[in-house]
Amino acid sequence: MNYPKEISRIKNTFDWNKHPDAFKERWYDYIDNEFKYREEGLFFYNNGKPTYITGTHYMYLQWSKIDVGAPDFRESNRLFFIFWEACKADPRCYGMCYLKNRRSGFSFMSSAELVNIATISSDSRFGILSKSGADAKKMFTDKVVPISVNYPYWKVYDGFNLKRFR
Repeated sequence: MNYPKEISRIKNTFDWNKHPDAFKERWYDYIDNEFKYREEGLFFYNNGKPTYITGTHYMYLQWSKIDVGAPDFRESNRLFFIFWEACKADPRCYGMCYLKNRRSGFSFMSSAELVNIATISSDSRFGILSKSGADAKKMFTDKVVPISVNYPYWKVYDGFNLKRFR
Protein backbone atom coordinates (compact mmCIF):
# COMPACT_ATOMS: atom_id res chain seq x y z
CA MET A 1 0.00 0.00 0.00
CA ASN A 2 1.23 3.44 -0.80
CA TYR A 3 1.39 6.23 1.74
CA PRO A 4 -0.86 9.04 0.46
CA LYS A 5 1.23 12.10 -0.39
CA GLU A 6 -1.33 14.46 1.12
CA ILE A 7 -0.76 13.18 4.63
CA SER A 8 2.89 12.18 4.18
CA ARG A 9 3.80 15.85 4.46
CA ILE A 10 2.33 16.07 7.97
CA LYS A 11 5.17 15.68 10.46
CA ASN A 12 3.50 16.39 13.83
CA THR A 13 0.24 17.19 15.61
CA PHE A 14 0.72 20.91 14.97
CA ASP A 15 0.81 20.29 11.20
CA TRP A 16 -2.30 18.11 11.53
CA ASN A 17 -4.18 20.77 13.49
CA LYS A 18 -3.45 23.43 10.84
CA HIS A 19 -5.57 21.54 8.31
CA PRO A 20 -9.32 22.14 7.99
CA ASP A 21 -11.77 19.62 9.41
CA ALA A 22 -12.80 18.49 5.91
CA PHE A 23 -9.20 17.45 5.20
CA LYS A 24 -8.96 15.53 8.48
CA GLU A 25 -12.31 13.81 7.93
CA ARG A 26 -11.03 12.48 4.61
CA TRP A 27 -8.16 10.64 6.37
CA TYR A 28 -9.77 9.30 9.56
CA ASP A 29 -10.79 5.98 7.98
CA TYR A 30 -7.32 5.48 6.48
CA ILE A 31 -5.63 6.14 9.83
CA ASP A 32 -8.18 3.97 11.70
CA ASN A 33 -7.47 1.10 9.30
CA GLU A 34 -3.72 1.49 9.78
CA PHE A 35 -4.16 1.16 13.55
CA LYS A 36 -6.43 -1.85 12.99
CA TYR A 37 -3.81 -3.56 10.79
CA ARG A 38 -1.17 -2.82 13.42
CA GLU A 39 -3.33 -4.35 16.16
CA GLU A 40 -4.96 -7.28 14.35
CA GLY A 41 -2.73 -8.01 11.39
CA LEU A 42 -3.95 -8.33 7.84
CA PHE A 43 -5.22 -10.93 5.40
CA PHE A 44 -4.24 -10.37 1.78
CA TYR A 45 -3.95 -12.42 -1.37
CA ASN A 46 -0.43 -13.57 -2.13
CA ASN A 47 -0.35 -15.02 -5.66
CA GLY A 48 -4.05 -15.80 -5.31
CA LYS A 49 -3.67 -17.51 -1.93
CA PRO A 50 -5.23 -15.93 1.19
CA THR A 51 -2.36 -15.10 3.53
CA TYR A 52 -2.30 -13.69 7.07
CA ILE A 53 0.43 -11.48 8.47
CA THR A 54 0.63 -10.25 12.07
CA GLY A 55 0.39 -6.58 12.97
CA THR A 56 4.11 -6.40 13.68
CA HIS A 57 4.86 -8.00 10.31
CA TYR A 58 2.51 -5.52 8.65
CA MET A 59 4.37 -2.63 10.30
CA TYR A 60 7.68 -4.12 9.15
CA LEU A 61 6.56 -4.50 5.54
CA GLN A 62 4.56 -1.29 5.28
CA TRP A 63 6.58 1.22 7.28
CA SER A 64 10.14 -0.04 7.68
CA LYS A 65 13.02 1.10 5.55
CA ILE A 66 15.92 -1.35 5.51
CA ASP A 67 19.32 -1.30 3.81
CA VAL A 68 17.84 -2.18 0.40
CA GLY A 69 14.73 0.03 0.69
CA ALA A 70 11.41 -1.57 1.50
CA PRO A 71 11.56 -5.15 2.82
CA ASP A 72 10.28 -7.95 0.61
CA PHE A 73 7.59 -10.36 1.71
CA ARG A 74 9.17 -13.70 2.63
CA GLU A 75 7.26 -16.72 3.84
CA SER A 76 10.02 -17.53 6.34
CA ASN A 77 9.63 -14.05 7.87
CA ARG A 78 5.85 -14.51 8.05
CA LEU A 79 6.32 -17.72 10.03
CA PHE A 80 8.84 -16.00 12.29
CA PHE A 81 6.41 -13.17 13.11
CA ILE A 82 3.56 -15.61 13.79
CA PHE A 83 5.76 -17.63 16.12
CA TRP A 84 6.98 -14.44 17.81
CA GLU A 85 3.36 -13.39 18.48
CA ALA A 86 2.74 -16.82 20.05
CA CYS A 87 5.78 -16.33 22.30
CA LYS A 88 4.56 -12.89 23.39
CA ALA A 89 1.07 -14.22 24.09
CA ASP A 90 2.20 -17.20 26.20
CA PRO A 91 3.02 -16.21 29.80
CA ARG A 92 5.06 -19.42 30.14
CA CYS A 93 7.44 -18.30 27.41
CA TYR A 94 10.66 -16.52 28.36
CA GLY A 95 11.90 -15.89 24.85
CA MET A 96 12.90 -17.71 21.72
CA CYS A 97 15.96 -19.52 20.47
CA TYR A 98 16.21 -18.68 16.81
CA LEU A 99 18.75 -20.30 14.51
CA LYS A 100 19.19 -18.10 11.48
CA ASN A 101 21.28 -17.59 8.38
CA ARG A 102 23.22 -14.44 7.67
CA ARG A 103 21.31 -11.88 5.58
CA SER A 104 17.98 -13.42 6.63
CA GLY A 105 16.67 -10.04 7.79
CA PHE A 106 16.57 -10.87 11.50
CA SER A 107 18.33 -7.70 12.66
CA PHE A 108 15.90 -5.54 10.72
CA MET A 109 12.89 -7.58 11.86
CA SER A 110 13.92 -7.35 15.50
CA SER A 111 14.63 -3.63 15.10
CA ALA A 112 11.20 -3.18 13.54
CA GLU A 113 9.66 -5.02 16.50
CA LEU A 114 11.49 -2.71 18.90
CA VAL A 115 10.25 0.39 17.05
CA ASN A 116 6.70 -0.97 16.80
CA ILE A 117 6.43 -1.79 20.51
CA ALA A 118 8.25 1.34 21.65
CA THR A 119 6.01 3.63 19.61
CA ILE A 120 2.81 2.24 21.13
CA SER A 121 4.10 2.30 24.70
CA SER A 122 4.31 5.18 27.10
CA ASP A 123 6.53 5.45 30.15
CA SER A 124 8.62 2.47 29.02
CA ARG A 125 12.20 1.82 28.05
CA PHE A 126 13.44 -0.60 25.45
CA GLY A 127 16.97 -1.80 25.01
CA ILE A 128 19.24 -3.57 22.59
CA LEU A 129 21.40 -6.46 23.73
CA SER A 130 24.44 -7.37 21.67
CA LYS A 131 27.91 -8.82 22.10
CA SER A 132 29.36 -5.33 22.67
CA GLY A 133 28.19 -1.80 23.33
CA ALA A 134 29.59 -0.74 19.95
CA ASP A 135 27.51 -3.42 18.18
CA ALA A 136 24.37 -2.35 20.04
CA LYS A 137 25.03 1.28 19.12
CA LYS A 138 25.54 0.31 15.46
CA MET A 139 22.24 -1.59 15.45
CA PHE A 140 20.53 1.45 16.93
CA THR A 141 21.99 3.96 14.48
CA ASP A 142 21.91 1.75 11.37
CA LYS A 143 18.60 -0.05 11.87
CA VAL A 144 16.36 1.29 14.63
CA VAL A 145 16.70 4.97 13.74
CA PRO A 146 16.02 4.58 9.98
CA ILE A 147 12.95 2.46 10.74
CA SER A 148 11.59 4.91 13.31
CA VAL A 149 12.03 8.01 11.17
CA ASN A 150 10.11 6.32 8.36
CA TYR A 151 6.98 5.94 10.52
CA PRO A 152 4.26 8.51 9.90
CA TYR A 153 3.90 10.86 12.85
CA TRP A 154 0.50 9.45 13.84
CA LYS A 155 2.00 5.95 14.25
CA VAL A 156 4.27 7.19 17.01
CA TYR A 157 2.80 7.45 20.49
CA ASP A 158 2.41 11.18 20.97
CA GLY A 159 -1.07 11.13 22.35
CA PHE A 160 -2.60 10.97 18.87
CA ASN A 161 -6.12 9.84 19.40
CA LEU A 162 -8.61 10.20 16.58
CA LYS A 163 -11.56 10.51 18.94
CA ARG A 164 -9.87 13.51 20.54
CA PHE A 165 -9.56 15.22 17.15
CA ARG A 166 -13.05 14.53 15.83
